[in-house]
Amino acid sequence: MNKQLFNLHNTTDYNLFNFLEHNRDIDEKNLKDIEKSILKHGLKTPLMVTKDGFITDGQHRFIILRKHKKPVWYVVNNYSTINDVEIMNNDRNDWKTKDRLHSQAKLGDLDCQKILELTKDWEDNFNFMTVVDAYNSTLKGSSTLIKNKNYKIDIDLGDTVLNNCIELSDALDNAKQSKFVRAIKKVIVKNKKFDIDHLKKNCYKRRLNIYNREGDIVKEIVDVYNYFRKKDLIIE
Repeated sequence: MNKQLFNLHNTTDYNLFNFLEHNRDIDEKNLKDIEKSILKHGLKTPLMVTKDGFITDGQHRFIILRKHKKPVWYVVNNYSTINDVEIMNNDRNDWKTKDRLHSQAKLGDLDCQKILELTKDWEDNFNFMTVVDAYNSTLKGSSTLIKNKNYKIDIDLGDTVLNNCIELSDALDNAKQSKFVRAIKKVIVKNKKFDIDHLKKNCYKRRLNIYNREGDIVKEIVDVYNYFRKKDLIIE
């Protein structure tokens, strides 16, 4: 006879449970919020666990229940595996892009492993997602690519984009902003003859405005770049 899909249990034997290495990191703020809720209202949602005791959903709840020596209510999925944590959480809005990157990196994705290293290399100058966007090998949205496990990096492109923005920051206060980095990346990808020194020089001659819309910033970069530029050297 086939086992039923789910079984509900409760226990105070906390040694029955295991954490998954590729689950998202523990969020201390989230932990405190959940602790307040459980202490005030009790546990409202059981944990999801594999038949081997690996927590696929509810690691924060488990930590709180164990801390306060409360019973753990949990649902065993008899056909679940340790890899299901990614499937279960990929569609959840509370999983951030960084969580998904860490999970995929721990599962062996080399591009995700490398971009996490690169975000640390650049953290003094750019925020996390700015670096992720710069090294994205395409012009598609990084968050969607990561969610769909299609994110690939282009080292040369990312290095060029970020180094150009640092070079430009002497002449432009907002050169390290995420929307500007994404905009200049589009210009660089489209124009192989792009010259950062020329753009920097023109920024001293004509103000380069940073607008709210990324497309408007792209147009502004092109307009400033082409200011008094010879026809055969202009960009699009």
